[in-house]
Amino acid sequence: MIKVFKYLFLLVAISVASLNFCYGQYYTGSNIEFGQNRVQYNQFFWQSYNFERFKVFFHGDGKNHAIYAAKSAHKSLQEIELLLDFDLKQKVEILVFNSQSQFQQSNIGLTNDNSSNIGGITKIVGSKIFVYYEGDHRSFDDQIRSGLTEIIL
Repeated sequence: MIKVFKYLFLLVAISVASLNFCYGQYYTGSNIEFGQNRVQYNQFFWQSYNFERFKVFFHGDGKNHAIYAAKSAHKSLQEIELLLDFDLKQKVEILVFNSQSQFQQSNIGLTNDNSSNIGGITKIVGSKIFVYYEGDHRSFDDQIRSGLTEIIL
């Protein structure tokens, strides 16, 4: 009788241990971060302006947006540093997209969690800020200020 319980216990232990491997057969790949891509409808040829505290990247006809972003970032960074009493030592990279649809084609910083739906929020990866121009400077300034604040904090 004891041998039967030993074999039964061993059988249960093996089946429980093998459950960890059973999901591999039906795995959909939804938890893999490597190899994720967004569909890119436009081909981006990036150019940049290198400033003392910023490097601003733009593409296509986004030159005016990039210059405005640099001016806005310079002003906002001075205000934030004064308010928080902290000097940012690193150079911040700002990637300026001409529209939200172009912004959503970016693969940088893409993760598999629900926050990877980057429609409407400023995406920050390290010291890089992704912003897009929606047609009004107020929201553009808010994106830049929000990104700089998060980098400093």
